[in-house]
Amino acid sequence: MTNVNYALYSRPGRELLCTGIGPTVSNAGDLSMLGPTRTGQMEARMSSGAQQVAIKCPACGTRANQQMWLVVDAADRPDLIEKLRHGGLRTFLCGKCGRPVTTTTSLLVDSRRRSPLLFAVDPAADANLTREQFFASAIIHHGRSAGTGDWTIPHATPIPHDLLAVAVDRDVDDDIAAYSAGTWRAESIALQKYGDWLRQAVHQRRDAALKAAVQALIKDAPDAAGFARVVRAHPVLLSEVADDFLATLQDVSEEDAGPEYERQVAEWRQLLRMCRRDGVEAVLPKLRDA
Repeated sequence: MTNVNYALYSRPGRELLCTGIGPTVSNAGDLSMLGPTRTGQMEARMSSGAQQVAIKCPACGTRANQQMWLVVDAADRPDLIEKLRHGGLRTFLCGKCGRPVTTTTSLLVDSRRRSPLLFAVDPAADANLTREQFFASAIIHHGRSAGTGDWTIPHATPIPHDLLAVAVDRDVDDDIAAYSAGTWRAESIALQKYGDWLRQAVHQRRDAALKAAVQALIKDAPDAAGFARVVRAHPVLLSEVADDFLATLQDVSEEDAGPEYERQVAEWRQLLRMCRRDGVEAVLPKLRDA
């Protein structure tokens, strides 16, 4: 295992956002975007990590370096989880004017619950920078908590900073499933705001699942057996939302892809409607290639 020192900048020539230490990994993609340089032995193993970040006070304009946590793991720093609960981890007093300054630099949180990691996104970062920030934080988290060997980049749920105080004590995936099933209940104002985010998360996951399902139809359903496999693997195709999506795809294909493709999409829609009406196992076993 080779240790590297990662330097992550907001843009070429701009301010340093963060640095971190972690091992190189064999399947995590190109590390050159993080500016790797070889370093010595890794510091004491831990999963949390902080670095000095240049912060500008919005009140008086004073710039100063502040220690900002990039990764917080409940296993080794439960005190930081407690600060997150009270919103104190990202706020400090300006050394000149004394006013509180709240930062929104990205933060990866492992609350050691059953749900995936939480990643509070920097709202000032674009999509590419957000991916780079997450990758750097994931390396820090992995490098300080794991041993040698290959590594797969973990799944994380993006979440706004102001919801971390609630989310660190929740199993987010269970809450998303409950909201999707209509059993979610908000018993406080904070949970109501969290519930608004859950609604967005449900829609985002459904849309992502639907796109993946339609791609699977296009790629893996050339015949009746393939269609049956895809439908069983992607139950989202049986939803009304999927029918609306395929209707739009049918209209577009009729104009741009030709009549053969349009007929294929129309056939998918008809078969999926039959599955919704009669049941999957009443329809799919009877399918035969023409």
